Amino acid sequence: MTRAVEFDTTLFDAEFFSVVRGARLPVRPRDAVRAGIRAVRRLGESLEFAELRPYQPGDDLRLVDWNAFRRLDRVLVRRYQAERSHDLVVLLDTSASMGVPAGRFHRARRLAGAVAVMGAQRNDRVTLITFDTVSRLSVVHSRRDTNATGVLATLSALRSTGQTDLVESLVAAGERVRRGSTLVVLSDLLSPTAIESPLSRLQRNHVRTLFVHVWAAADRTPDLRSVATPIDVETGDETAFLGSRPQLEEHARRFDHHVEATAERVRAAEGEFVSIPLSDPFSQNVLDVARPAGAAW
Repeated sequence: MTRAVEFDTTLFDAEFFSVVRGARLPVRPRDAVRAGIRAVRRLGESLEFAELRPYQPGDDLRLVDWNAFRRLDRVLVRRYQAERSHDLVVLLDTSASMGVPAGRFHRARRLAGAVAVMGAQRNDRVTLITFDTVSRLSVVHSRRDTNATGVLATLSALRSTGQTDLVESLVAAGERVRRGSTLVVLSDLLSPTAIESPLSRLQRNHVRTLFVHVWAAADRTPDLRSVATPIDVETGDETAFLGSRPQLEEHARRFDHHVEATAERVRAAEGEFVSIPLSDPFSQNVLDVARPAGAAW
C-alpha cells in the first residue's frame, strides 16, 4: 500500500485551498484556441471546450452546437483549446534572510505552494527547486495529483538557512529547465545581483520567467530601536549601519533603486516582475502572482 503524502495543514490550511481554487493561471498563448476535431493531438494532450463562435463557411459541421441553434436560432460552432503538458518550475529562496521577519518564509512557501497547485490543476509538470548558495532539486509532482501534495509536503519541511547566491542558482536552474518552460522565482532579492547573463540564457531557451519579490516594510526601513549592533543574518557579520535618520533615508533610497533595477533587468529579458508586500493579504498576493500585468505564463 502506498503511504499518503502528508503536508503541514497549518501552513496549507482551508483558507489556502479556498484562495487557490478561486484563482486560476491564465491560458498560455501557445495553447492557441483551436476549432475542429481534426486537429492532431500530441501525446499527453487533450482538448477542452473554450467558447462558441458564429459559424463560418468551411467550418466542420460536426462542431455545430445544435442545442444552441434551437435556443438562439443562430448557427454557432464549438471551439476547443489544447490542454498541453507544460513544465512549470518553482525556484524558492531558502536562505536565512527569508526567515526575517518571521512571516516572510511562511508567506513565500504558501505562495510557492499556490503556484504549484494552480499549475498542477492546469496539467503542468511542476518541479520545485530550492536555493541558497546552490540550487537543489526538491521534488517533481505526479501529474495525477492535482493538489501537488508532494510539493506541499516538501515545502512544509523546509527551513530558511544559509547565504544567497541567486546568480549561480539561476545558472543551475537554467541547465535543468527544458526549452519553453516557465520559471517562477520567489525571493527577498536582498543580495546585490547581476542576473543579466543567466536571464539572457533563459530567454534564448524560450523560458518564461516570473520574479516574485517577497518583501517586508523592515527591508526598506529597518526598525533598529532595540538593536545595539545590526547583524547580517546570513553571514553573522556586524554591519556599520547605525540607524541615524540620514542613514535610514539613504538605505530606503538604495532599496528602491535595487528593486527597480532588478525589475528592469527581468523585464529587459522579457520576464515579469511582481512585488509582494507582506502587508497585503495572502489572497491578494495569489492574484498578483497568478495574473501579472501584461503576462500570460
